Amino acid sequence: MLSCSNKQQTGSDIIHVNDAKEMIFNLSDYVVSLEYVPLETKQECLIDRSPSFYVCDEYIVATTSRQCFLFDRSGKFIREIGRAGRGPDEYNYTMGTINEINQTVLMRGWDKYMEFSFNGKVTKYFPFVSSTSPRAYVNDDLLVCGVSNTRGDAINQLIFINQETIVDSIPNYQFFKLQNPNVFGRLSGYEFNFYQYHDGLYYKNMFNDTIFRIEDRKIYPAWIFDMEQYRLSHTIMADMNTANQERHKYNWVQTILEADPFLLFSIVSERGDSAFVFDKHKSQVFIMKKEQQLKGFYNDIDGGMPFWPTHINRKQELVMFLYPYQMIEILTNEYIARKNIRDEAASLRLRELVRRLEEEDNPVVVIARLK
Repeated sequence: MLSCSNKQQTGSDIIHVNDAKEMIFNLSDYVVSLEYVPLETKQECLIDRSPSFYVCDEYIVATTSRQCFLFDRSGKFIREIGRAGRGPDEYNYTMGTINEINQTVLMRGWDKYMEFSFNGKVTKYFPFVSSTSPRAYVNDDLLVCGVSNTRGDAINQLIFINQETIVDSIPNYQFFKLQNPNVFGRLSGYEFNFYQYHDGLYYKNMFNDTIFRIEDRKIYPAWIFDMEQYRLSHTIMADMNTANQERHKYNWVQTILEADPFLLFSIVSERGDSAFVFDKHKSQVFIMKKEQQLKGFYNDIDGGMPFWPTHINRKQELVMFLYPYQMIEILTNEYIARKNIRDEAASLRLRELVRRLEEEDNPVVVIARLK
């Protein structure tokens, strides 16, 4: 019903993905400045594969599946937060769930969830609920968890837990029959998208076309993706084994982020991995033109690599990270000389940074400040 509703009926806006036109987005049109923060590299804080980075008022938090490191905003290593293991108050893996204001991070233990403060101490425990994954803080004492539906039989899509028990839930309405229960489970990591925008908490499930705002333990439609023929319909989900085998034919929305001027999201399909911008002022959607197969805003500020954020914090600072070996390989004098650069001094600072980097150094966190 939501897919056929208009904005007046739902209070949401429809993003017509197939109407997107390819264009170049200059970073300087949206961003005042860029800051490059090389994270300190030493034995006790070597960052593993597939990291995530969260920039807070005073700190940068780096997580991998079994690591959580705290750096200051200049990149100096401060401490490890918690420790992976099977001992008392040791965690199984990190959750990527940060409370920026309270300066806490959530970890999954072996029989419970644990909240660590940035000083490395456990501050709270939350009960473990099977087939769920805590994805966001609703408030300081309440978590919202996505309920995995990769087998098509989940009763709820979201549950809310406090430090003692489940306090509320939101039913699931998308049931389907999975003939082989082992086929679809590998997509479970892409099942939920949660993000914060100002004081609001937003959520999208991979099986539907709507971004919902979570408020008072209820969900309200905020944005609707109109995928047309590339939508994963209920008819297709009737045979999810076939849908899984042909999954690249459909549009899978990933990495949703929102700021005042735009909604940013990626779509993965057989047509490639594309970056989209929905301009909220124009109510138009665009595909970002790639540069050397790299997606993101064209960096006309200092001539650096395209900018595609992985996180937006509560102050609407856009955050991405770069591996030093990529910067050394790509950011040659010839590459930068071909760019249209607005800030020559910033470009010189970037070149000097690249000269100082070693290929095996920890990643460089890049912070963009919106106008």
